[in-house]
Amino acid sequence: MYLDHQVQLSILRELLFRPQARFTELNKTGLTSDHFTFHLKHLMEKGLVEKRDEVYQLTPYGLDVAGRLDIKTMKFVAQPKVGVAICVTRKNGGGTEVLIGRRLKDPHKGKAGMFYAEKVRLGESLFDTAARCLENEVGVKAQFKFAGTLHLTRVQESEIVQDVIFTCFRATIISGEVEPTTNESQNFWVKYEKASELTDGFLDLAADLELFVKKEPFFEERRSKYE
Repeated sequence: MYLDHQVQLSILRELLFRPQARFTELNKTGLTSDHFTFHLKHLMEKGLVEKRDEVYQLTPYGLDVAGRLDIKTMKFVAQPKVGVAICVTRKNGGGTEVLIGRRLKDPHKGKAGMFYAEKVRLGESLFDTAARCLENEVGVKAQFKFAGTLHLTRVQESEIVQDVIFTCFRATIISGEVEPTTNESQNFWVKYEKASELTDGFLDLAADLELFVKKEPFFEERRSKYE
């Protein structure tokens, strides 16, 4: 939902403080009734405001949208995206190997990393997101265990270009074979202790690997340069 008209934003703000308001109580803008009605109807058509018994109120959807409005600046607050990040490992020859994915599309095309990441869809469970991610990018089904939370902010020339909160999982494959190449990535196993030596790895690959050495769930906030 995108709104930037100050009259419409002021209506949302007013209904946050006055949950049920009559037309005359809402119109504090000095606009004519016809002009104000135009903006009020627009919010109703968008499903943000409803009229009941001669009073106007926010719908549940309207409450959600209005709740993201900074009532001081009258602008919507930009918020981080939400995603999952998955590290897939296996035991092999007495050691541990980590599954690496080399991206075949932008952003970061050509970069190799240990995290398979996916955006969480509205109403989707985090475990379902993780399962969908590995099926699409690797072609396998896996068992997932919560590993921790990573808040990643990437900056380019002092401007934030990426801000994501990842719920991280450890994954063990339970069925299927790793597809060497999918539409998303090239996938290959690397000994855990050798993964940080990849020449085309992300700059923070070593830091990512270090997180998964920890046995307890981790929480990390990281600010790094956008690659």
